[in-house]
Amino acid sequence: MRTSAQGLTLVELVVTVAVVTVLLAVTVPGFRTFIDSQSVKAASQSLLEDFRLARSEAIKRSAPVVLCASSTGTACGGSGLWKDGWMVYQPSNTINREYTTGDEIIRVQGPLRNIESIKSPSGSTKPRFVFEATGWAKAATQTFEVAPAGAEAGAKMALMAKRLICVSNNGRASLQAREATAC
Repeated sequence: MRTSAQGLTLVELVVTVAVVTVLLAVTVPGFRTFIDSQSVKAASQSLLEDFRLARSEAIKRSAPVVLCASSTGTACGGSGLWKDGWMVYQPSNTINREYTTGDEIIRVQGPLRNIESIKSPSGSTKPRFVFEATGWAKAATQTFEVAPAGAEAGAKMALMAKRLICVSNNGRASLQAREATAC
């Protein structure tokens, strides 16, 4: 009785590796676009929700509430970049509404992964927004462009993943359609 050897031949192994390589070469760029798109979507939604939270908390508390860029989560400023995080707080100082120790921090958002920038396309990004007890944020007009990592380098797919958040003059924030280029 003859028994046959079990296993793969060298030719079968090389063909299998070649097929897997071709499949990976085709799918990996598409997967990167998907990751970029999801990162931008999550960051945009998070900032939009915190604008709405700050506005609703100001109305609910009948007191000013501030949303500001914060890289530390314990004070406004730091790097001053929105991609490094932000915080929502109720200031005890009702004159200049700057953050002071003892102010109630309502929410903190830490640094965002896979995000290159959250800034104004014109370059003049406001570092903070003050929502009055009425829910209005005077002179709050701002456009935020949320861009994935790699967008500054001009990667075509990364540029397609950008989103716009528009803040109206009275402080209402909205997320624009993916193909929008301006508010």
